[in-house]
This record gives sequence, structure tokens and C-alpha cells, in this order.
Amino acid sequence: MKLMLSQLASVVPTASKTYTLSSCTFTSAWVQGTVVSSDAQGFTLDDGSGATPLVVLQSRGSEVAAEEVQLGEYLLVMGKLGQRKAPKRDEGGEEVRSKRPRVWQLAARKVKVLSRGSEGRRWAELWRHEVGALHAHVYPELARQAVRPVPS
Repeated sequence: MKLMLSQLASVVPTASKTYTLSSCTFTSAWVQGTVVSSDAQGFTLDDGSGATPLVVLQSRGSEVAAEEVQLGEYLLVMGKLGQRKAPKRDEGGEEVRSKRPRVWQLAARKVKVLSRGSEGRRWAELWRHEVGALHAHVYPELARQAVRPVPS
């Protein structure tokens, strides 16, 4: 399912390791966004929708390795959606003593650099329109017909 990261707030996990949004059930997601942080295990995306950034974990077979991802690149990422607990330490290294929230993550099967630098703004605008149209017209009809979106 193609998603803006702000839509993750409305995604409902089910008992069978699937997720539901707008009456559609899915396991995989396609997101696009700008790399805001990166390390050897993965990177964090932000699509500008005002949501908490998505942590992307690298899987074998991705076209772009996590080490090759650069800050500011605009990426297309597809993979299996999941959740994990937030880290035990905050960004300043202090131990988090309160209940740790769950963080969305994506086990990437496909990672593709769409642009570097300012070109990402054009891609981001097109992406917002594409996802908006799908959620307004296509996904509701799939849900009405009880058809699952094809896994990415």
C-alpha cells in the first residue's frame, strides 16, 4: 500500500501480522521521502507530512545499501511494515525511564534513489498527489470489493 508517513497514525495492527488502513488490509508498504539520518543498519525517512520519521532497515537484495544512502537524498522504499519499541536511550544518550512507544519500521526490499538535492521537492509533490488519489478513489473501491492490494 502506498502511504504518506502521516497515515501511519491511522494504521491498525491486526493479530495476524497484517495492518489495516481505510478498510484495506496489507503487510507491505511503499513510501517515499528524504533521508534525515543514516547508519550501518538503516536510515530514517521523512516525507514532510508531519509524521514521526520512519526507520528503514536494510534487507538483502536492495539496490542501494544503507552505507550508500546519503543525507538529503529522496528515496523510494518498498518493504514489509512492522513496529518495534523505541530505543532505550534518547538522542542525548540518556536512559528513557518511561514506557517506550512503538516505532514504525520498514524492512526494505527495494530502495531506489529518485533524486539528490532540490529535485526531491518535485518528486515529493507528485507523490503527495498520487497517494492522495489512491486513498480517495482506488483503495476505497478495493476495500468495497474486499480485494487486498498486491504486496510490493
